[in-house]
Amino acid sequence: MSSDSSIAKRLDGKVAMITGGASGLGECT
Repeated sequence: MSSDSSIAKRLDGKVAMITGGASGLGECT
């Protein structure tokens, strides 16, 4: 269970970073 939640959290963080980073980069540049 801890492994599943860890993977899920990682995926969520990755997606958030990708989407947030994409919009953030677009605004910065």
